[in-house]
Amino acid sequence: MNKMFACASLCFVFATGLAPSAVAAEPVCYPPSRFTMSANEVYDAKTKLTWQRELASTTKTREEAFAYCAALGQGFRLPSVKELVTIIDHTQTSPAINSEVFLGSTGGFWTSTALPGSSSYWYVYVYEGIPYHVGGSVKFQVRCVR
Repeated sequence: MNKMFACASLCFVFATGLAPSAVAAEPVCYPPSRFTMSANEVYDAKTKLTWQRELASTTKTREEAFAYCAALGQGFRLPSVKELVTIIDHTQTSPAINSEVFLGSTGGFWTSTALPGSSSYWYVYVYEGIPYHVGGSVKFQVRCVR
């Protein structure tokens, strides 16, 4: 585990109370049978979540991200930080995600999780696979889940 990831993991644990395992991916994150892809969606057999395969066409503020996911209908919503880190694969580098499964994944992605006692919110920087927090007016990518 590199120093930056360890630091981000500890910050995440202290801020959210979640166990480090909620941040770190297992060593073999993507066995061949884990994801089922269609043209527009990816089903994760491990978590039972269905993800958008492609990203929103533009980056969005956190509030715009909530509205975008809701407008998709079919139960789509902005993922929690715990949900979003489940698709991070630390055996992959730059980006730390399977870019053949999840198209266009390189930057920061909004989550629905607020940082307790703060006006900041969690996002996951997929290029490194690390969660960070920031104010909601910044624009990041959006990948919705249901």
